[in-house]
Amino acid sequence: MKTWLKEIWEFLIEPWVSPLVMMVLAILMGLLLNFNFYLGGWAEEKETAVWQSLVLTPEPEICALCEDGIWMNYHGPCLVSLSSGEIRELEVYQIQAGETTEESSGGYVHFFNFDGAWSSGNMVTHTCEVTLPEEMKRMDGAHFCRDCRAKLAAITTEGYVLVDLYDAEHFALYPVTAGEEYVIREYTVTVFQDEKTERLTVHVAGNR
Repeated sequence: MKTWLKEIWEFLIEPWVSPLVMMVLAILMGLLLNFNFYLGGWAEEKETAVWQSLVLTPEPEICALCEDGIWMNYHGPCLVSLSSGEIRELEVYQIQAGETTEESSGGYVHFFNFDGAWSSGNMVTHTCEVTLPEEMKRMDGAHFCRDCRAKLAAITTEGYVLVDLYDAEHFALYPVTAGEEYVIREYTVTVFQDEKTERLTVHVAGNR
C-alpha cells in the first residue's frame, strides 16, 4: 500500500498534472483508505491518511522552506519542523558579513524552544545540542509547496528534518536518525539517542 501511494504522489507532483486529475486520484486514495480500514490495517490506514492529506492540502502562498527559508541567510545547519513549518538554525558561531568569525561575546550561551524541541548553544565552545520531543507530530502540508512536500516526505512524514540552507537554491535535506553523522561545511552534526532521557538528540560542533 505504502509503495503505491508514493508512486501516486510522485506522479502528482509533475507540473502538468491538472487539479481535476489530482481530485480524482485523491478520491481513489480515500476509497483505498476506507477499504484498508475495513480490513483492520490500522497502521496502514494512518499512513494512507498522511499521503491523502499531502495531496489534498492546498499549497501556501509562501512555502516555509524553499521561499521563506531562503531569505533568512542561514549559515549553520537548521532543523525544520514538519508540523509547524518553523525553521531553526543551530548556531555555534557568530556570523559577520555572512561568514563565521572567531570573535565571541564572551560566554555567550543561547537557549530556545520550538515545536517541542529544546536547544542550548555556546558560541565559545562552538557547540549546540537539541533534544527532540518524545512524540513526533505529523507533517502539515499547508506549510510547504508540493515540491518540498515530496522532498521532505521522501525522508519522513513526521517530526523534523535537518536542512542546509547555506546555498539556498540547492538546499540539502538530511534524515534525523539515531547513529547518523554528517559533515556540513564547517559543522559536524551527530544524531543519537540520549541514554538518560531516551530521546533523540542532535549535536552540532564547529570543526574549523
